[in-house]
Amino acid sequence: MNTIRRETPFIILLTTAGLAAIIAAWGTKNIYLGAFLMLAGIAWLAWAIGLTIDQVQTRAAELRDYRSSTTTRTEAVRKLEIISRLSPEQIKGLGAYLPMIDAIGGSHGPVMQLRTLNDKHVQLDFAFKFLELSTDAELLPIRDCAQRLRTFANAREQGELLTEYFIFHGLAEAGAGPNPAQWTAGGYELAQQWTGYGSVELGRRGDTQTSNVRVNRRMTSEVIND
Repeated sequence: MNTIRRETPFIILLTTAGLAAIIAAWGTKNIYLGAFLMLAGIAWLAWAIGLTIDQVQTRAAELRDYRSSTTTRTEAVRKLEIISRLSPEQIKGLGAYLPMIDAIGGSHGPVMQLRTLNDKHVQLDFAFKFLELSTDAELLPIRDCAQRLRTFANAREQGELLTEYFIFHGLAEAGAGPNPAQWTAGGYELAQQWTGYGSVELGRRGDTQTSNVRVNRRMTSEVIND
């Protein structure tokens, strides 16, 4: 904007000088002086036109950026207004539809847990191992959890909770008969994103908070947009 304001007087000067030179060219009897003034006048007018076009394009770009930023701010305010109108019960109910990760205090420090249906929890490192042992086609069978995840307490129960959680959110479908649950299209990748699998490693890296906040913010935004 400041650049446009600085160049405007210069454009006016160029335009005036160009017109004056062309008028003078028509009035002079000296052929050479007339040609020089005519060429100079045309050059100054062309310069002024070029600067004017550049100003118009710059101004248009600034208006687009302003409208875009205004729209973004308006959308953010709208989301905040929606959240502010929610009752405590409604906010609590969002836990059934959002991937919520809680830090539970323990004797050896906080334990990260994925909140599943009905406010039950699954250890986040259990969820990581569960996803690691699953394939991109099907979930780890619940019947195998007690053996393959035997280092975790209540492994079968946690496997059931996690499987039900993924099915409830549409990331997986229940298997027919004794067959394990199957991932829906893109469900395996989304399950990894929801839990932060692959971006954090519990017990080896202390950056769990950043990943969890990122996941929760993204999913909160998606629910509000829907």
